[in-house]
Amino acid sequence: MPHKKEIVKRKEKELKEIETIVSQIGTWSHEEVIGALRDFAREIVRELAELREKNITHELTGLTNRRFSDFFLKREFGRIKRYGGRLSIILIDLDELKFINDHYGYLEGDHALIKLANIIKSQIRESDVACHWGGDEFLIVCPGINAKQAEIIVERIKKMIKNTKIKDEKGLTISSGVTEVRGEDRSIKELFHRANEILRQEKKRKKATIEQ
Repeated sequence: MPHKKEIVKRKEKELKEIETIVSQIGTWSHEEVIGALRDFAREIVRELAELREKNITHELTGLTNRRFSDFFLKREFGRIKRYGGRLSIILIDLDELKFINDHYGYLEGDHALIKLANIIKSQIRESDVACHWGGDEFLIVCPGINAKQAEIIVERIKKMIKNTKIKDEKGLTISSGVTEVRGEDRSIKELFHRANEILRQEKKRKKATIEQ
């Protein structure tokens, strides 16, 4: 995708061409001038849409980036607190990413993140927003559903990730923390704290099981 400066430079050049067309209106028909201006406008709209997509998309995973998910979550949280309704979040942690990086290489670690991202994309609803939160963590914002309904999404993701491996050797697993906005929640931080604690407890149980 072209860099923003390249697009602006090209549009400036095309604009000069359009100005030339308009200045020669005596030799161009009215329909030809209108057609050229219409094509120019369509191209601008298309490339602005590409720029917007680039600005909200995480380059590696293809999910939205953290900046956009922050904006979306704040907007939805504010809406719920004003008007009521349901809003759940899902925190997902790709287990043993450090082990994968150390034993299979960082490229395979990236592949593991991409595989998980693709599974997440395939299982969420159109109204949900999923993002690469950072490192081995992903966030899914789920408007309009409670925590139990969000758990169904997580279970589908966990079921699919079980059949995913790195180099046909290392199986992938995830841990999760799911919660919904409660009436007493005063900020998004409280929501995240609760989801993080649930995720931490799940990882703790997994570790205890391995050590037995």
